[in-house]
Amino acid sequence: MSEVVSPSLLDFHSPRRAPTEALRQLAAWQANVCAQVQDGWAGLLARPVTLKSGKIDSAQYHAALQRLPEDGLGVYFSIGDSLLPSMLVFSARQVQALIADLLDLPGGKWPVPAKLSAAEDAMLELLFQKLAEAIGDGWPEDTPLKCRYLETTSKPHRTRLFPIGSPLFSLKLTIDSRFGEDTCTWLMLKEETERLLLDRLGHESPEDRTAHPDLAALAERVPLDFVVELGKAELSMSQASDLAVGDVLILDQLVTRPLIASLEGLPKWVGMPKRIGSRQAFEVTQVIDSGAMLSTSALNSMES
Repeated sequence: MSEVVSPSLLDFHSPRRAPTEALRQLAAWQANVCAQVQDGWAGLLARPVTLKSGKIDSAQYHAALQRLPEDGLGVYFSIGDSLLPSMLVFSARQVQALIADLLDLPGGKWPVPAKLSAAEDAMLELLFQKLAEAIGDGWPEDTPLKCRYLETTSKPHRTRLFPIGSPLFSLKLTIDSRFGEDTCTWLMLKEETERLLLDRLGHESPEDRTAHPDLAALAERVPLDFVVELGKAELSMSQASDLAVGDVLILDQLVTRPLIASLEGLPKWVGMPKRIGSRQAFEVTQVIDSGAMLSTSALNSMES
């Protein structure tokens, strides 16, 4: 008599399985990030911590967020040229443990969760900047990936960083400190992350390569640093230490020379300073070619 095989149930609500190569590269990225964070934080934390990569899973939007701690802290990042949104979530006790190690506070028991002060927020930002560097440098390729720390949220389980209903990758990272082990969760858009991994590493994706319809809208909401440089001046250490209120510095910029406006550190526009009511303003007079470099002589030719 033949054995009766029970049919397996298919869950059509679960995201499809990621390509094997994408998962392999994602695991390598995760392990590299752990090593990079551990090294980057070593110069900031008074007590050493170790990071270990854990389980990689995928889940739909609501299911992934329901697994997050309600009292956690979410850290937002943008990754790559496409500004792929990403969030890493720490538990409240892990946040307090990091602050304790930043300040070298005594004790070996988990600190009691508490509301963060402005000074504590500023200290944590140093760690999160290092975390962004680790995500970029940990990319499993010779050329690092761009990654930028954006901001934090005290309600990560209610985040609107990702499109509602989208499938997400959920990566676990374990932090081992003097207080014990605690797990944090790294969330990314699943399909866009697969595409990023396969495209950048030279592999063909089996999926439709059309971008997620909401990804462009997400990218448009990511804040960027816009800086207009007024001029520069060189000072010795003694001159800088002697500066007082009322002192005037002479800059290297002539008042008739156009100013350069940069976006994320890259020169993008040329223009002149303006005043609108009581506010300072900047009038764009020329768009800089992304492949060109502005020389001093070129700027001189633009002077009015």
